[in-house]
Amino acid sequence: MSLKITVAGSTDRELEGVVRSCGAAPSLVPLAQLPAMAQATTRQADVLIVDLRGQSSVPPALGAFRRQHPTTGILIVSKTLDPDLILSVAEIGVPGYSTSACPGLKALRPQNSRETHIHDDLALLLNTSGSTGSPKLVRLSYSNLQSNAESIHQYLQLTPGEKPIASLPMSYSYGLSVINSHLLAGGTLVLVEHGVLRREFWDCIDLYSCTSLAGRRALF
Repeated sequence: MSLKITVAGSTDRELEGVVRSCGAAPSLVPLAQLPAMAQATTRQADVLIVDLRGQSSVPPALGAFRRQHPTTGILIVSKTLDPDLILSVAEIGVPGYSTSACPGLKALRPQNSRETHIHDDLALLLNTSGSTGSPKLVRLSYSNLQSNAESIHQYLQLTPGEKPIASLPMSYSYGLSVINSHLLAGGTLVLVEHGVLRREFWDCIDLYSCTSLAGRRALF
């Protein structure tokens, strides 16, 4: 006999697909229906999956539902969709899973789940220029960014009087290096909303007496 699974608070087709891949046809209900489900005397579901992505707190009705329907398995979805986890929520106390306490309910999680830790030295994932046609990211540490800014600062002998105009996006390595090196020198960045083909761009250069303009070969 297949499990009777109810999904509350989600219209996510991916989540519905994960449940269906476990051999069940879920019933989809809004979170606002939880209070009525909590008051019902008949069994509402074998498993209740509550999608709390985008929610800042656990609905109080969930605790009431647990007390009224203690034999119904409850799974809270927050960030990941795990088919093995959904398969195993028919019981509270499944071998290989531990329970974490929440107000009025328990949620399952795999005991061997791994948390993703970002390395302490990782400061930035920067897009490459895209010459291969395939987007790639370069990992940069804080020391990478610092040494790059210092090298440019020293080579160009930048001073606090510098006023570069931000002609390149900071998501581009060249544009970011202009920002970092001139801030290191104590200079002033001139930010502009318009591109180099607009008259307003060149008006800003005159208005703020910009001292430099960075650009790729196509610009010049």
